[in-house]
Amino acid sequence: TPNTTYLREDGKVVGTTNANGLFKTPLDNPISTVAGYAWTGLTEVTAGNATDWTTSATHCSGWTTYANQTGYFGAINATGGEAFATQLNSCSSDYALYCVQFEP
Repeated sequence: TPNTTYLREDGKVVGTTNANGLFKTPLDNPISTVAGYAWTGLTEVTAGNATDWTTSATHCSGWTTYANQTGYFGAINATGGEAFATQLNSCSSDYALYCVQFEP
């Protein structure tokens, strides 16, 4: 969602999206304070290059299978571009998903 501020469960601001609905990095705070990874399906980015984020064609076959597939993931305790796209890994890896709740 464009120009929207996102908060963690503890109330800390993660970041605010730009007019295109994308986060500019570095984020204000990491999405999580615990180390780990989350599937994103976004191509690798460089810090501050949010306008170049695109959906990757490498996404565990549309998130439907793990057999012989790879997908992009992010580091949940990072504030740079690696929060959304770190690298490719086997889809059999046990990673989380980013979930967002909107207030009506």
